[in-house]
Amino acid sequence: MSDSQESFSLGVVVGIALAYAAIGLLAWLGWVQKGKGMKIYIAGPMTGYEDFNYPAFHAAERKLALCDVCNPARNFEGIQDLPYKEYIRQDIKTLLECDAIYLLCGWENSRGARLEKHIADVLGLEIHFQGDEDND
Repeated sequence: MSDSQESFSLGVVVGIALAYAAIGLLAWLGWVQKGKGMKIYIAGPMTGYEDFNYPAFHAAERKLALCDVCNPARNFEGIQDLPYKEYIRQDIKTLLECDAIYLLCGWENSRGARLEKHIADVLGLEIHFQGDEDND
């Protein structure tokens, strides 16, 4: 194979790889763009996590910035010692006003997040899972 044929072959392979990467990026951007103006609630585990898993909630909020994001980690001005029922009551009220829910990894291990997902299912809200952005 000549140098020009090798260069051409390498260029084709690189071009195809870049095209696939661009398609993945556009699909993810399409998912985010589709959500523009959508009110979306972030649900995930908090109890038993360092800093109540707030860093994961805040990272998701940044990722969903084109949406109107409801982040329960911002509720109660950082107060973390109220009875559990106070938090879940507020969270459910907030969820009822949303169009969609975004479930963080580990949500299935949280009784609050499982309840929030169940409510989202019953209400017919759009349900998105962290990590599934590449599949939308």
